[in-house]
Amino acid sequence: MLPFDGLRGLAALGVAGFHLNPVSPYLFWAWTLVDLFFVLSGFLIGSILYKGFKDNSLNLKSFWMRRILRIWPVYYLTLFTVLAMSFLHGSGAVHIIGHAIRSLFFLQFTGAYLHPGADWNGVLKTFIPFFGHSWSIATEEQFYLLLPIFLWLVGIRARSIFLLVIAALVISEALLYGGFVPGLLGTRMQGLALGLLLVPLSRWLAADQEHPASRRHYALVIIAVGAVAGLWIMVPGFLHVAPLLYSGQAVPPDLARAFSLDSVMGMSLIYFGIVGSVLAYPSSALARVLSLPPVVYLGSISYALYMFHVPVEAALMMLRGGRPPAQDTIWVQLAFWIIAIGLAHLSKVMIEDRFNALKDRYPVYNRKN
Repeated sequence: MLPFDGLRGLAALGVAGFHLNPVSPYLFWAWTLVDLFFVLSGFLIGSILYKGFKDNSLNLKSFWMRRILRIWPVYYLTLFTVLAMSFLHGSGAVHIIGHAIRSLFFLQFTGAYLHPGADWNGVLKTFIPFFGHSWSIATEEQFYLLLPIFLWLVGIRARSIFLLVIAALVISEALLYGGFVPGLLGTRMQGLALGLLLVPLSRWLAADQEHPASRRHYALVIIAVGAVAGLWIMVPGFLHVAPLLYSGQAVPPDLARAFSLDSVMGMSLIYFGIVGSVLAYPSSALARVLSLPPVVYLGSISYALYMFHVPVEAALMMLRGGRPPAQDTIWVQLAFWIIAIGLAHLSKVMIEDRFNALKDRYPVYNRKN
């Protein structure tokens, strides 16, 4: 759906804006837009698998091959680029090689499952420079691998999916508040699980073509409850953190940690509400805005923009004597956006479109005789 492409594009812009200036009083929360990606992935991937299991037509090998064609080319290009940058920057320590080997298999930070209480910023300091944001791609790849297995085990009835979602939410919150680093599938399943919850809801909406409006209204109540719960979690933190950043003050570490932990579930619920409302009302004003060509275009380059923006920022810092673009001139900040978006566009045209064209060789559903 075009609105979902638009949401993906705005999410990529927001995450890039946060990394450019993480203490902005307007974008300090935008790191949570990764969880919007997760909600979208949970719904879209869950929908594909749901249909395949329901019709008994799923070709799992093709499903995974299509994911490989979508993710791997840009991912490995970025990985090898940042490794080259790291060694040129003098960061070619032995531990980086170990991280690089694990990253080849999308296993970033998984060793942290054995070390609860590890400081996230401390973990990032020993990781491959300019590649810490790849944790979300590893999380998605692990999700693509495991979700078909879990759906095969529990089934695709609405009750089964609901129980699977509840279990995922409980486990991820327990691990997150238990001190495990937030860059793991185990600690960041909230958005993916809530996105999966939208799958049976969307099927229920589509099942009654005679009275679609009434079902939409019922669905809106469910979606609104989730979004209101997210706001209930988030508003107190916003009221504490935003005024401090707006006045130029530092946020106390305990407050920052509490806000970050609450934000994972709180913002995932809000994004659940946003995605769900677009799903229930595909002709709404919000859906129309998200379907505008410029916004949809951003969605088409969102993956490459997400992967490239951190190395672009790092390259500008190297050229400017280590000065972050957010503390540099407006022209350097403008150059950041031009280069990042330009490279993402080139990636789409020269790499992604060509690999995506190969997906036709791997139909995800077997043809029925």
